[in-house]
Formats: sequence, structure tokens, C-alpha cells
Amino acid sequence: MTEHVDFIKNSVYFHGKNLTDSSDYMAQTTKIQRVLGLIECSKFINSLVSLGDLPTLNNLSTFLPSIPIYRLPFPSIKFFLNESGLRNDFLFIGALTTYRKELIKGICGFGFNVCFPNFKRNFFISRKLRNHYVSSSKVVLNIPQVKDWFWLSTMRVIVSLANGKPTLSINSQDFSEIHNCVYQTKSVFLFDKRNLLFLLKNWFFLYKKAYLWYMNSAALFRRRTSFFEKFLIKWFRDELINL
Repeated sequence: MTEHVDFIKNSVYFHGKNLTDSSDYMAQTTKIQRVLGLIECSKFINSLVSLGDLPTLNNLSTFLPSIPIYRLPFPSIKFFLNESGLRNDFLFIGALTTYRKELIKGICGFGFNVCFPNFKRNFFISRKLRNHYVSSSKVVLNIPQVKDWFWLSTMRVIVSLANGKPTLSINSQDFSEIHNCVYQTKSVFLFDKRNLLFLLKNWFFLYKKAYLWYMNSAALFRRRTSFFEKFLIKWFRDELINL
């Protein structure tokens, strides 16, 4: 489960907003279609699994009472030494919404080199090419889809660390399990040229620090969730019922 779907005060919220809201990231009709699809498929769903604690899925068990939610542990990753072939200051990979374009334009205005290969809305790149872009950049950007987006992109953070790079999240205030291994600016005004220069100059030190924080957080979360034990017990019980 990757979509942020919550059930608050007897209403379904999608990406933290009412279903009637729309943006250039996802239209209202698309949100409604996805929620209706989830409801329609719910009778065939045995359980929902998310990577770590995001999405939070607040009160979703009330909306879909027969479907348990399991939290998959964060994967362990190897320390990656990569200090050569750095062509880009910053890298952003993701759909270029209006808000994201504005922030990227602001960083470029400081004279920095920002690589953003997703120049077309429906343009997707392969894992190999994505890893190539990350390896050739100093810092990976996490930019919210819209101004009031509340969460980090868990996979973006993990991919960055797996390729030896730290992540800078612009205008976010996320406090999820791995928030401490991401460098966040709580306000768009806090990222200025001096702060960005500091990040670029010390990117490798910041990567090492973020990597250690991530591995520690991943180990703590793994011990606390007991995902495999819970999932296997449920699977075993379901199999016994179907015998």
C-alpha cells in the first residue's frame, strides 16, 4: 500500500485532503476511482502491507474492518562509497508538478546545477538509469507534490542512501520513522544559497551521518514491529481455515 488514504470523521481522505479536492498532481476523478477500486477489490484482499510506517492509513481499519495492515521492516542497505563522476549538484526524480517546478527554478536561480530527468509528466525511467542519475549527483531532492503535502517519500530516501547520497527535503515537516536520516527544511524560506552550499560541500559527511541514522532506525523498527511473525501467523491461520 503506497497511497495515503485515511478515514477521518466518517469521511475518506486521499493525500490528506477531501476527495473533492484536486491538483495538478492527481485529479479528483482519479482519486475517486482509486478509492472505489480499493472498495471493490476489498473482498479479495487478505491484508495490506506498507513499507515502514508510511502511509499512516489513519483509521483505515474502521473503513475496511476485515483487512489487517502490516508494516514491512525497512531493508538493510550497504554503505556505498561513491565520490567520482559527480556531474550534478542536485537531483530530482518525480512528476514535475507546478509546485515542484517553482522550487527547482528557485534553486537553479542560485546558480546550482539541478538534474530533473522527468521532464514529461508521464515519463518514467528504469531502475538502472535512476541509479545512474543518483550516483552522478551530490544531493537528492525530496520535493512535495503540492505545497501542503505532509510526508516524505520513503523509497526516494532509501534509494538515495543505497546509492551513497543524502536527501534534502524541501518545505516538509515529516516525523515518520526515518525522518532523522533526511535533511528537512520546515519552511521554503530556510533553503538559501548559503545552506545549499553547505550541503554540497559536506555531502559525503552528511551521507555517512544519514546512513548511520537510517540503519539504527531500521533496526529499532524491525524489532518493534515483528512483521514476519505476525504475517506468518495470519497466513498459517488462513491456510488452516481453507483446509
